[in-house]
Amino acid sequence: MTGTSTGREFEEPSMGEPRDEARNSRGGSPGHPLDVHVVDPTNMPPLCGEDEFAELTNGMVTDTAPRVFAVVREYGERVDAYVAAWGMAFEAHAEVVAVDGTMRMRVSEPEQAARRFRFGSHIGARVVWPGSGGVPELG
Repeated sequence: MTGTSTGREFEEPSMGEPRDEARNSRGGSPGHPLDVHVVDPTNMPPLCGEDEFAELTNGMVTDTAPRVFAVVREYGERVDAYVAAWGMAFEAHAEVVAVDGTMRMRVSEPEQAARRFRFGSHIGARVVWPGSGGVPELG
């Protein structure tokens, strides 16, 4: 388990079993309506013990966690600045939310969000990664 599911939750029932019975058999009562889309795990053995599973899921979360960044608007040449938005950078895109709640966007890279926060010739914007000391990261 390294950032992806095992896929066991979406296995199809065997051919001879009725669809609802194969997926919703919980003591004879029907399950949740969404259970028709997921294989009932009642008879599946655990992948491993609790401690190992916790370690595996923690590793999965660590490996796939997005990186947080801020979009900082700068007035003039270091006259003033403020955080205009926060974003999460995923492997293939970034999600950005304006601090004042007026804008949300999905961009292919964080620097695209910074370009959208520039305003005229006096207000610029840049991406700042927390803990980087304000120095732009090369990537």
